[in-house]
Amino acid sequence: MYFKYPELLYALFLLIIPFIVHLFQLRRFQKEDFTNVKFLKKISRQTRKSSHLKKWLILLVRCLTLACIILAFAQPYFPSSEKALQSKSTLFYLDNSFSMQASGKNGELLPAAVQGLLKNIPEEGKFNLLTNDDSFLNTNVAEIRNILQEIDYSATAMNFDNLKLRAAGFFENNPADNHNFILISDFQQSSGIDEDLVNEADIKLVPLQPENVQNISLDSAFIAERDPDKIKLQVLLSATGNVEEQISVSVSNGKTLLGKSAVNFAEKDTASLSFSLSSELIANGIIQIEDNGLEYDNQLFFNIASSPAIQTVLLSEKGNSFLKRIYTEPEFSLSTFSFSGIDYNSLSQAGLIILEEPESIPVSLSEILGKRMEEGAVVVLLPSMSGNINSYNSFLADTQAPHYTNLVAQERLVTGIRFGHPLFNAVFEEEVNNFQYPKVNTYYKLNSPGSMALQYQNNDAFLTQQGQLFLFTAALNVENSNFRNSPLVVPTFYNIGRMALQRLKLYYQLNKNNVIDIPVSSAKDEVLTISSEEENFIPQQQSFSEKIQITTDDLPETAGNYQVLYRDETIEQLSYNYNRSESELQYINMETLENADVIDGLDTYFENENALSEIHALWKWFVIFALVFLLLEMLLLKFLK
Repeated sequence: MYFKYPELLYALFLLIIPFIVHLFQLRRFQKEDFTNVKFLKKISRQTRKSSHLKKWLILLVRCLTLACIILAFAQPYFPSSEKALQSKSTLFYLDNSFSMQASGKNGELLPAAVQGLLKNIPEEGKFNLLTNDDSFLNTNVAEIRNILQEIDYSATAMNFDNLKLRAAGFFENNPADNHNFILISDFQQSSGIDEDLVNEADIKLVPLQPENVQNISLDSAFIAERDPDKIKLQVLLSATGNVEEQISVSVSNGKTLLGKSAVNFAEKDTASLSFSLSSELIANGIIQIEDNGLEYDNQLFFNIASSPAIQTVLLSEKGNSFLKRIYTEPEFSLSTFSFSGIDYNSLSQAGLIILEEPESIPVSLSEILGKRMEEGAVVVLLPSMSGNINSYNSFLADTQAPHYTNLVAQERLVTGIRFGHPLFNAVFEEEVNNFQYPKVNTYYKLNSPGSMALQYQNNDAFLTQQGQLFLFTAALNVENSNFRNSPLVVPTFYNIGRMALQRLKLYYQLNKNNVIDIPVSSAKDEVLTISSEEENFIPQQQSFSEKIQITTDDLPETAGNYQVLYRDETIEQLSYNYNRSESELQYINMETLENADVIDGLDTYFENENALSEIHALWKWFVIFALVFLLLEMLLLKFLK
């Protein structure tokens, strides 16, 4: 038995006072004269004996009454478990990712979980709650009831590693004997939870399982073909579950319907269809479907804007350079000059500058190239095998790029493609290892590999990148290499050219680092603004002579079509969409987490916690005992003679 106010138990020592009074009472007996002494003497013996017993009983009952009153004020209790006596710090996590739009037995999973929390948490009791993009600490239901009831879905998916870090910070600031971390989620397989991670802390899992796992997602769209009059827009879809009916897909520009078609999955989990659109600009494109699954992936926003030609300068002594067949209109505007007749004004406007087999790089040219790279232009160096290596290295030293060390006169195959390099990360559907390898007869070694994109069979660099500089180690003329006949030549040089100006995509992904070039010249104190009906913000940006490079990551927050404003005028359109990782509806099998503390529903969790934390108060019983002893004292006084 435990006491809420144990210090009051010292009052029990006061019970010795009645005993002292009883033992040392100073009452004097009064004499009375009677005629028949013999008769009175017998009665006196009997009366004194009963009176002595009565006094002891009354004393005992009064002491018990006082003792019960003192114990009642000390508030004795019995805990239902040892945890009830320990300090506790509790943190809830509520998953509000898009997968929680799925429907369970009580409707959509997220609103059902919110109602479960509001029903079970005491109105004035303090609690702590995390969501994917917010925190509610040391608050109560009365303060955030409306906020929780209107909580919005988040584009941020559940990440268990990130959650553990957030929880660790909370528990560090709220020390207690027991730390309880309760995760309320549908627990998709992408959440990162496994057996080892769950066992590292006092974590309880409350899985919310949907009844309907059928979902259709608009995954992506791209331009498959393009000519002056028509654009072929390809749309890819995926399905979870058995989808038997046809799905209607529509494409519109704002409120103007551009096309409508239907797709049938036919026992497949992917499907595609194409729309033939006119080559007119589409500023507010929306691809849309309707299904009974998740809502967030039923729309795909896009725009098709005009892209200015990339100003390209080729410095070469070759009149029929193979590069002229790659950098063609309308995407590139190519100007060719010999090294003896350079138009420096063209260099100052060019976004892409290619040096094809120069014998040397003059200091004046080197200075201009360095300045142009600082301003965002891309420079490509194709060395000559008979060139002045010292001149090359002098230019490379100014750019802090790897430099040439020696000439290797030995045939090498170009066998390695760095598929993760920006030049190739969207070129191949899968990694290719058995293509026809191009070769070189002679090449330069580098003192360091840099950021390699292509490499030889001995792991030496064939093409490497240092910032805005792309550096080849071999000449690509027919006498030295057959690379120009390789399938790699077009995507390699084409993507280098595209990097000279980050051409606008159909759409960008939210919560991802997106670098976008806007072709506009601005004053130093003028900025671009990104705006829509819901959001308006100024992105991170850097000004160059012929463009402004903007970077978006955390903003915007909502999928949709946005305008890029300069001096309050719309100069470009941007579209953003949510990541589709939440659309798969693939869940963790909780039975595989053998040692995890999995709880069947929020009601069950709160019932268990209340049972473990329950305190059985006994003060009412001691009040009852005190009343009983008081009544007993009254009876003794009245009926015991």
